Parts: sequence; structure tokens; C-alpha cells
Amino acid sequence: MHDSCPVCGQDLVIELGFYWGAMYVGYAINVALIMILSLILFLGFPEASVYVYLAVIIPPIVVLVPFNFRFGRIGMVYFFGSIKYDPDYVPLNQEGAKKGDASASSN
Repeated sequence: MHDSCPVCGQDLVIELGFYWGAMYVGYAINVALIMILSLILFLGFPEASVYVYLAVIIPPIVVLVPFNFRFGRIGMVYFFGSIKYDPDYVPLNQEGAKKGDASASSN
């Protein structure tokens, strides 16, 4: 992960150990996934054995580890890091002008 945003320069290292809390966000994502898959299995296949539950639940959890890791960190930054998305933000290019500004390309 970058120490700062490559587009806007926002510092992404809020404080030392800030992203340890992302484990809890990732845990919540996994619990939601397990609950949804278990409910689908329970309603669709009421006589399924424990092995069927394990065979259906474990692979998506393993496959979605990168998603879970990234979105756990994103959740920490947005919920607890006081970083807000600004759709009107226009980043500066290397010359210090706004991207798409006609005066910057006339040099």
C-alpha cells in the first residue's frame, strides 16, 4: 500500500498501527459472507451435511482474501480515518496546473 495517494497526495498512514483495526472490518466481511452462504445452503439444501457446508464456504473465503484485505483497509480509512471522497477534486499535474487545463499544454 502506498504511504500517500499517488493522485492527490493524501497521507494514508494515519498513525502507527492504524490498519490493525482493518482485521476487524475484514472479520465482519467474512462473517457476513459465511452467514449469507450458510443461509442459502440451509434454505436450498436442508439435508446438507457439515462437509457440504465446509466445501461451499471455505473456497470463497480463500479466493476473496485479497478483496477482504483491501476493503478492510478501505473501510478503516473511510470510517475512522476522516478521509472523505471529493468528486470535484482536480489533481495537479507535474507542472502545477490542473489536469486538462489548456494553459499547461501550451508550454
